[in-house]
Amino acid sequence: MHLDQFYPIFFNQSQIASKRIYRLFNFLLSNSYVDFTPANSSTSLGTFQHADVITRINYIWSCSLLKSFLLTSIIFDTCDDSLSDHNPVITYFDSSLLCSSVKLAPLWDDFSAHTDTLCNTPPTTFASWHINRMCEYLHSSIIAGAFAVLPSRTIRNDHFPKLPKELESLIQHYRFLNRVLHSIRILRKYPHTFSSSHDQYQDFSIKAHIEKHDLDFDTDISSFINSALSRSRQRIVLDRVFIDHSTAPRLLTDPLDISDAVVNHFQHAVPVKSTPPLHISALPDRWRSAYSPMDSISPAIYESLLSPLPWKNG
Repeated sequence: MHLDQFYPIFFNQSQIASKRIYRLFNFLLSNSYVDFTPANSSTSLGTFQHADVITRINYIWSCSLLKSFLLTSIIFDTCDDSLSDHNPVITYFDSSLLCSSVKLAPLWDDFSAHTDTLCNTPPTTFASWHINRMCEYLHSSIIAGAFAVLPSRTIRNDHFPKLPKELESLIQHYRFLNRVLHSIRILRKYPHTFSSSHDQYQDFSIKAHIEKHDLDFDTDISSFINSALSRSRQRIVLDRVFIDHSTAPRLLTDPLDISDAVVNHFQHAVPVKSTPPLHISALPDRWRSAYSPMDSISPAIYESLLSPLPWKNG
């Protein structure tokens, strides 16, 4: 339709968009979309601002009948060719659309003209209305024009249910109970088969677990120990490491640098003594007290056992 009278509807007012019946408006309001009209001098185009990005929401109306003729669509970036911040949408249709459109063109012209005659309210009066009244006015004008000009066809429902709704629900429950009873009959008919199959599955699982233990013992001793102790490996992820050096302290954040620093620390920070102590007195106090002889036991307790046997002439 032509709509010689253009009616702008500003929906971003908080008292309108906050109502739950306007889901799109409420979404825009909850995501901090605010009408930023000073960014554009036009009174008919709404510009919106969110997260320091100024955008404009445009509506592209398309008839569902065009889907069968649609070939492809692209968004053309105007760059420096235009002063507008809009990117046009270029759509390619099949040539057969022209033949179909020419046949229906007079009909749509009559519909547009009739709808324009129904929209006779001045824009100033329209702007003073509530948004509900605005939408109802446009909706009633479009519907009245469609009923007056566009052809209509009545579609009847030829399907009549053969059974009452309550009886269909009972039949579904009855079929479900029949399936359950069938499963119970099978379970009662083959109890031994079910029991033997379950035992075979348990035996197979145990044997497979034992074989995996034996294989891990030969190939992966670490996995064998973890499985035997029923423990799982836990990791500590280091995302930063600070090296407290006297002259050049550093903070490492790269994963490779952190890995190298951890390996170097555990290899060199704690030296390993490969020479064992020669006497108990060389051990630390904790171990010296654990390995020293007890005062309550005589040191000569084993002398009789270690002394050589006497030779006796028989």
